[in-house]
Formats: sequence, C-alpha cells, structure tokens
Amino acid sequence: MTHPAAPAPRVLSGTVVTALPDTARWPGVVEAWLGSYGSPRTRAGYTTEIRRWTEWCASYGVEPLEASRPVVEAYLRALEERGESARTRARRLSAVSSAYRYAVSLGTLAANPAEHVRRPSVDADQTPTVGLTEAEARAMLAAARAESPRTHALVALLLGAGLRVSEALAARAEDMGTDRGHRFLRVEGKGGKTRRVPLHPWLLHAIEEQLDGRTEGLLLPTRTGKPWDRSEAWRAVRRIATAAGVTAADKISPHSLRHTAATLLLAQPGASLPRVQDLLGHADPRTTQRYNRLRDQLEGSAGYKLGEILAGA
Repeated sequence: MTHPAAPAPRVLSGTVVTALPDTARWPGVVEAWLGSYGSPRTRAGYTTEIRRWTEWCASYGVEPLEASRPVVEAYLRALEERGESARTRARRLSAVSSAYRYAVSLGTLAANPAEHVRRPSVDADQTPTVGLTEAEARAMLAAARAESPRTHALVALLLGAGLRVSEALAARAEDMGTDRGHRFLRVEGKGGKTRRVPLHPWLLHAIEEQLDGRTEGLLLPTRTGKPWDRSEAWRAVRRIATAAGVTAADKISPHSLRHTAATLLLAQPGASLPRVQDLLGHADPRTTQRYNRLRDQLEGSAGYKLGEILAGA
C-alpha cells in the first residue's frame, strides 16, 4: 500500500517545522499571519501586540476566534483606562485588525470583528518624537566622538544621514561606493527598497575611523564581529544624550536623531520636501512633512500672500 509523502520540512527562525500551521485554531492563524511578514522587526512588533490581545481575551474567558466587535471595543476601553495614548491604542488595534483580516482571507472567519471599530483619533500630521536643537545635535556628536569610534559612527549616521537605527546597524562596508566623485552608502529601507545616501566628508571620516581600514563586514559590529544589538544601540544613544547635557535626555531615542535630521533640513530656507523625503526613504511625503516645525509659524504664511493679492479690492 502506498502512503502519501510527508510534507517537506520548512525552516522558521532556525527551527525545522514539518507541519503547516493549523489555521482552524487561533495559534495557527497567528503563526501563519506572522510568517507572512518578511521583516523580523515587523514580526517582533506584531508578536508583542497579538500576545497582549490574546492574554487579555484569556483573562475574560474569550476565545479569540469567537471575539465580537463589542469585545474589541472593550479591549480599547481597557487600554484607555490604563492611560495609554490614542496613538498607542491605534497601533494595538491595527495589529489586532490585521490578524483578523488575515483569518478572513484564509476562510477561518467570515468577518473581521475589528473592522468597524472606531479608531482612536490621532493627528497624523504630528509626531510625538522628541527632537534636538542644532546645538544639542552638535553636542551629541562631540560626546559620541569622545566615547568611541563605533558610537560616533552610529550617532553620525543617524544625525548626518537620517538613517533608521535598523538601517545603520545593518549597513556594511561593501555598501559604500562612489558616483562621479560623490561618496555614498547604499541603504536597504522598509519593504526592501534601496536608496543611496550621500556621505558628507565629516560623516565619511567618522565611518572610516570606525572601519579602521576594513573593506568588508558590518559598519558597526560588536567586538566579536556580530551585529550590534538594537537595544544596546538604543542605550548608547540615551547615554550620549545624557553626557551631552541634552534637555529631556531620558526621552531621546535613535529615532530622535533621525527626526532631528529631518527638522534641521526642513528648517532651511528653500528646503525641498521631495529631496528630504528621498534622503529619509519615506514612501509618502506626508510622513516627511510631519517633521516640518515651520508649518505652525505665521511668518511667510500663504495667508499674507493672499492678502497682498486681494488688498484694495
């Protein structure tokens, strides 16, 4: 008698798995949903959010696949009563809704219980990130230089190239190049999209000091040559902010430095939004515009120009 062949093994996070997820059950849906994302960072973030939702359901005796819209709404109220911001609640709801949308696409559920839940109101044109003044940015660069070549290169890449911390930690010596006299770093951003970031001479010098003659490997490795852990890099930025005497140093993160790069550029006379968007690797110009601190200033407002046009009418 011929038996059907066993399914070919697959590898997830270094573990050989010989069976496909049981998508008739919630754990299987979650596993398949997380596996549909290529970015480890996205998977890690969604894993945290969906675990939070699953544990909340369990505390009330609710099977996640049987949750209804009122259950999701009760979850949001609980988050609000806990003091979580509208932005945080919106992010948590987005993750929950994404998982259920995936369950619907599999045919496990007929409808997404989170689909019609009212999203917390969030001002999409504002960012909660704490940025630096120009003087604080210079002070951080000086403090980083005093600590070590690696810390200096990290802070320089975040401030001087506007990189995401994940981009800086993944950058390699082989990604550096020259184009008609311009030195650049090829960066892989969100969604696997690549862009070339120009390296100003002072930034190039900071990188070359860190490389110390190397032409291969990570720009910012540990002493053993392994990738610098994201949380360790985050702590390094906070440590440098404190050493530099930055106001609200306890709220500074790697993203604060990228945020600062954008705000400093957009504050320059005649700043080009598309150019800044390209440098930062934003898919949507509205994301870049959120960093424009000059939008709320009345100087140069279009209202004055309109007044000049209609004056004396």
